[in-house]
Amino acid sequence: MPYIAFIIIAAAILFAVTGWHNTRLKTAKKTIETRRLPKEFDGLRIVIISDLHKKIFGKNNYRLIDEIKKQNPDMIFFPGDLISRYETDIRNQKTLISELLKVAPVYYTYGNHEVDADEEMRDKINDLGMTMLLNDSVKVKKNEGSINIAGVYFEPEFYKNKKGGYRNLPKATSRDLKKRLGNKPEGFTFLLCHNPDYFPACAEWGADITVSGHIHGGVIRICDKGLLHPERKLFPKYSSGVYKLGERSLVVSRGLGKFRINNAPEVLVLTMKTNAD
Repeated sequence: MPYIAFIIIAAAILFAVTGWHNTRLKTAKKTIETRRLPKEFDGLRIVIISDLHKKIFGKNNYRLIDEIKKQNPDMIFFPGDLISRYETDIRNQKTLISELLKVAPVYYTYGNHEVDADEEMRDKINDLGMTMLLNDSVKVKKNEGSINIAGVYFEPEFYKNKKGGYRNLPKATSRDLKKRLGNKPEGFTFLLCHNPDYFPACAEWGADITVSGHIHGGVIRICDKGLLHPERKLFPKYSSGVYKLGERSLVVSRGLGKFRINNAPEVLVLTMKTNAD
């Protein structure tokens, strides 16, 4: 659309004038309190990273690895797009995941770039040692308490139409989630879902906390608002941080890779607190 092209050109000029193209990692910290979280998991510390694509932060990603180590997480969530769809060499990603697994368990589901990749590439990803949540869930126990961590992914037609465009894309419903995941497991449940636009469906399905990426923080951020959606729309509804629907929450990572202006690559640290009230 012409107005989107105009905005991109204007943003490019802004970048040229001001140097607003961020490459330095930023660590963001969020806290969610909920009475539904078992007391055994009070203080649970989760690092959320997403949308790495081809980005490298120093040799062997040492800057990214060091930053995550500093956060001392209990677990790491990666809601998709470890790769870009045309990549054939994932040695850098392999090194990154190998080091992160020494820090904490890594839970992962596919993004749109993984579902566009061929089977050989997906096999390489599946063999990296992460806990693969491909329309599946796992239970994590601590003493007498437990939580669930689930992951859902959607087929390419949810991201692009048959002509390769973005018109008339299907919107995921709670029925779509139930078809892939079955009923929500009993107990507190995190759900990794790459596209945050599906938050209402995830909440209706029963996810206590939905964890997403995909929007890249809106690519360009102005007055702390994301400007662009990957579907070539303006002002995405969910682009960064924490959103609420009743007692359900969505946490959106700004991601790490791709072009961005005034929008630093992000390591997001989520602390969970049990609210007894």
